[in-house]
Amino acid sequence: MPDAVLVRRPDRSLTKHIGLDPAGKPPLGGQFISRATPAGTAVRSYTGSATEVGVWCSTLFGLTGQSARQEIPVEDGWLTMTMSMVWQDGQWRMADMEQKDGPEPGTAAAREFAAEPIR
Repeated sequence: MPDAVLVRRPDRSLTKHIGLDPAGKPPLGGQFISRATPAGTAVRSYTGSATEVGVWCSTLFGLTGQSARQEIPVEDGWLTMTMSMVWQDGQWRMADMEQKDGPEPGTAAAREFAAEPIR
């Protein structure tokens, strides 16, 4: 079995929308801010050799900088990363990753990531 390798190139429509060049770099004098903080997880499937896990995150992103031609204020949001992993050479390796917006806290879709009550 070949090694699991995840290679992602910047999505050109997204990079253009947020003011980055085709290589995913900000304009001269600009800084791209992107942070994701995990807020919950859900194991969606599991076997001894493969698993799929959802990671629900709060996010901050935007383009800032004194000399940036296009400034996009830093915004917050929610996203879910779905990671497919395989057990290989004694460790879990990422085989694929998808990301989608949401869900927002308090919605039915967010219940998948609910934590157990603290007692």
